[in-house]
Amino acid sequence: MSWIKNLLSKYQALTPPEAYIKTCISKAIEEVTGISIDDKAIVLKGNTIFVKERHGVKATIFMERGRILKIANSELKERQFSDIR
Repeated sequence: MSWIKNLLSKYQALTPPEAYIKTCISKAIEEVTGISIDDKAIVLKGNTIFVKERHGVKATIFMERGRILKIANSELKERQFSDIR
């Protein structure tokens, strides 16, 4: 019985890929701007990141989008983004 538990323990910590990507993007935004963004405020469509936040926050993110994209793309090797809106 313990071998089944050991086998299933490998899969216990798996998270959906989109959730992991959103977490990496929010960490990159926080690292560059110092603004904490909830993962629910990030929408991924194709190779574009959409941020659903207040205008002031979006303006700050837009001004630093080059650095944010560089950090996020270096962390996410399997999926690359080209724009933040």
